[in-house]
Formats: sequence, structure tokens, C-alpha cells
Amino acid sequence: MKISNEVKVGALAIVAILIFIFGYNYLDGTNILSSTKDVYVEYDNINYLDKSAGVFAQGYQVGIVSDIAFKEDGSGKLRVTLRLNPGTKVPKTSIARIVTTDPLSGPAIQLQYEGGCIDETCLQNGDQLQGEVAGLVESLLGDGQLEGYIDQARDALTGALDSLARKVGLSGGEGG
Repeated sequence: MKISNEVKVGALAIVAILIFIFGYNYLDGTNILSSTKDVYVEYDNINYLDKSAGVFAQGYQVGIVSDIAFKEDGSGKLRVTLRLNPGTKVPKTSIARIVTTDPLSGPAIQLQYEGGCIDETCLQNGDQLQGEVAGLVESLLGDGQLEGYIDQARDALTGALDSLARKVGLSGGEGG
């Protein structure tokens, strides 16, 4: 049995279209063959966050930003859809914080939480998370480190000013 050229060209066109669809979704960060969960976060300002930005939990990438759109209620807030990888166990009480991972890349989302979760306390498809935006310096220094650096800078500045005052003769209580 001989296959006509038209059938061969049609089959080749179908294969090319399927490769294009898979390739486009791959480049967009979407794997259409795996089951994922979509969770939502609302922000007043997304600090230049892009689609396909990473979503991280404890430094490990657990998903991507799949969509960003204005809410339809006229509030002006942005609704960000996070597509989490299958098997990701993150508590429903997590905070989705927009952070800058380094000065050269764009912002990403860091899921912050304490402890783990059991099935009913873990994020499910369609859940809503609380969102925050971290500043550039806070993002680069990490959680809890900013206060320590500010205290060190304050101590160094106080010491330098005291030393300068002693050299000039303006130490406390001498009036000059």
C-alpha cells in the first residue's frame, strides 16, 4: 500500500504544530503534561515582577509566576497566579513575598512560612495567599539581617562621632 504525498505532508504538518505547542509552553515555563496547582496572591505593586519569574520556598524553586492581571473589581490591585510544581507542600499560612534575588535579575517570589504542613493545612489548587513586597536592600540582605546591619552601622557612626568630638574638644558635658 502506497501512502500519498498529501498524507505525508499532512502528518508532517501535524507533528510540526505539536512540536511548536510544546516548545512554546516550555519556553513560557509551563509543562502541559504535569498536574500543577495554581494559587493566587494580590498585590498593590508587583515591583516589576514578570510572568515566568521563579517561585521559591527555602531557596528551592517550587514553581513559576504563570499570570499577572488587574483584578476585575476595579480596586486597582494586581492578581498574580503562582503555578506550583506537583508535590509542593507549603502551608496555607505562607506569605508570598516579592524579593530581588540579585541586582542583575528581576524579582522573584519567596514563600515564607514556619514549619511544615499536613494535607489539609497545605496549599490546594485555587487557594489565596497573603502578599508582601520587600525592598531591594532587605531582599539582598535576607530576613532578619537588616536590623543587625543597621545596629552595626549606628554603633560605628556613634563611635566615629564620639571620637571626632573628643578630638575637637566637644565631649559630653564640657560645653566647649
